[in-house]
Amino acid sequence: MCVEGIKWPGVKVRADDSKGANLCAIGADEMSIRPKYEYDKGLDCYLGCVSSEIARDEAEAKQKADHVLTLVARGLTSHWKQNVGYVFTGSSFDARKMWEYVVDVMRVMYQEGIVAKVFSSDMGPTMVALWNYNGIRATREGFPVSAPHPVIPEERLYFAADEGHLLKNTWGQLLRTNFVLPADVVERNNLPGNVVERNNLPGNVVDIGHVRKLFVCQKSGGGKLEPELRKEHLQPGQCDTMDVRLASSLFSERMSSALGFAVYYQSQRYCPTKGASRAAI
Repeated sequence: MCVEGIKWPGVKVRADDSKGANLCAIGADEMSIRPKYEYDKGLDCYLGCVSSEIARDEAEAKQKADHVLTLVARGLTSHWKQNVGYVFTGSSFDARKMWEYVVDVMRVMYQEGIVAKVFSSDMGPTMVALWNYNGIRATREGFPVSAPHPVIPEERLYFAADEGHLLKNTWGQLLRTNFVLPADVVERNNLPGNVVERNNLPGNVVDIGHVRKLFVCQKSGGGKLEPELRKEHLQPGQCDTMDVRLASSLFSERMSSALGFAVYYQSQRYCPTKGASRAAI
């Protein structure tokens, strides 16, 4: 772990007397690397094997790593961000050993006066394994969002999905099917039940077809209400599905305003090709 890196935000939060300055979220991100050995002059050693802290046995610790997992701490109420740890892994890892490493990082941070309140990650299979290890999984009874804090017994540690991956997952799901909120789900989760009436919506179905129609209207000379709306939003390639910028622009305020304008002026004054089909995309 990056002990020196942890000390820096510790000094920063101790100098900040505002409430909650010592609270942070830890973000975990895993990426693939090219397996090879590299000599690090600063550490005076070779790197490239699976880190011993999370290796299942000595044999695995001698294998070349093909992934690296980094831990980054970010202040919840103050503006700071710091890399606090990293480990080299294989194509998979033992969830218990990996979580023990994360807890060790949290413990050192706590000794420096920094309290981790949130653990954030993407929803890939390796990260989901860490969630499941802490009992964070969907059941018929519901979906827990926190677990007992591993360092501070009287506290809770909250688990949150990375917002970029949430947007991409929602976007991908919306391309495959429509979203419908049944009345019992709205009531059980205390969601606002008058959204449709309050906003004068045609129904409670969320459909990508509205965005598709806006795209066709813009291609047919209806004016660029949303200049960033592209074909890739509706028919993304393999690389496009990993583009957070595309996903975020689909759910942006500007896209919402463009759709609202198109609904308000739904006559042919805006869209001259009323009979345009999906083939125009």
